[in-house]
Amino acid sequence: MYFHLYNHCIFLTGIEGGALYNLSSGEFTGLEKQECSWLETAEKGKEIQDNDFYRELEKMQLGFYSDKPCYIDKLREVNPLLQVHRDLKSYKIQIAVLQLTGRCDIEGDNCRDYFCPPCRQGDSSVKDLPAERWFSIIDTLSDAGASSFLLTGGNVLLYKEFDAVLRYLKKKDVSVSILLPRLDPAHPQLFREHILLFPCGSRQAEKKKYHDVTVYCPETADPQAIEHWKHNGYRILPVQLSSAPISEASLVPCTLERYEGRKNGDLCLSGKIYVGSSGNLIPCLQGNQHPVGSLLQEPFYLLYRRLIETFWDAPIRPHEKCSSCQWYYSCPSCRFTDAAARCRIYPEEREEILLSPEHSMEHCAFLSSLHI
Repeated sequence: MYFHLYNHCIFLTGIEGGALYNLSSGEFTGLEKQECSWLETAEKGKEIQDNDFYRELEKMQLGFYSDKPCYIDKLREVNPLLQVHRDLKSYKIQIAVLQLTGRCDIEGDNCRDYFCPPCRQGDSSVKDLPAERWFSIIDTLSDAGASSFLLTGGNVLLYKEFDAVLRYLKKKDVSVSILLPRLDPAHPQLFREHILLFPCGSRQAEKKKYHDVTVYCPETADPQAIEHWKHNGYRILPVQLSSAPISEASLVPCTLERYEGRKNGDLCLSGKIYVGSSGNLIPCLQGNQHPVGSLLQEPFYLLYRRLIETFWDAPIRPHEKCSSCQWYYSCPSCRFTDAAARCRIYPEEREEILLSPEHSMEHCAFLSSLHI
């Protein structure tokens, strides 16, 4: 008797035990060492001794029995894995994030303590680029295939030529979203825009309901404010502190796209172009200390290639333990995570699980959805 996993199921062994990923549903199952040994025997095409473990996998529709060995080719042409691989390697620009200014006028807030915030305060002494420079950058990115743009800062409304940039983008017939630190009725031209809100402190009461708002909600946000945003029909997206631990509770579903994306590159960064307030092409706002190069000094095609080779196509390995961890494909860590300090899955001393199921990777997934 033989047992075989279906071609949408991936079995991995790690530091302690293993994991079985159902790439069709995104679900995953932890395995004990003995269960790993049984499954390794089956996956090598050897005869098995039937037991409750195999029967449970069959019941979960993760595998099947056969009277003779069967060759399960996970890389055949009709397999969706290859289609996902081709889609991910098409290098489409899903969204371009433009940091018009690094200046921020909000004081006394802890937004800088959050991981991967949608805005990032920069050096206030750096002069903002003139609108004509941004027009040129927008033309370049639009010609390269970008059809969705996000305007952010600092506080994007501190950029003196914000309205000019917004009008220019609208002439390009592209999707535009704007990230604000507050809903400001003094800017009525934004009432019809797709607004992303990163609440960093006390908020003024809105005098007018905005059309389409997503709120990045910090862990420390006022519960009454959250209820107010929900009452207005705003979408809530959680944002975590940079020091939040990575534990079993923070593991996320692993689909075909996520498995292939993390195996062969950086799914979090792929498809996203970030341009800092100084004109630098950067991997993301969290990784703004790792510029790819300046759009003001080098041709875009060279920077684009460098971005792909250095970040999009480079698998994430923030810590040496990650390469031998069976939870790698469901882990929310990114290349800019301090995994050595935050990992609680296999620490030197086991600690209590503190993290909620929400995680900062939802921010990246949401950005990817903006281009639809």
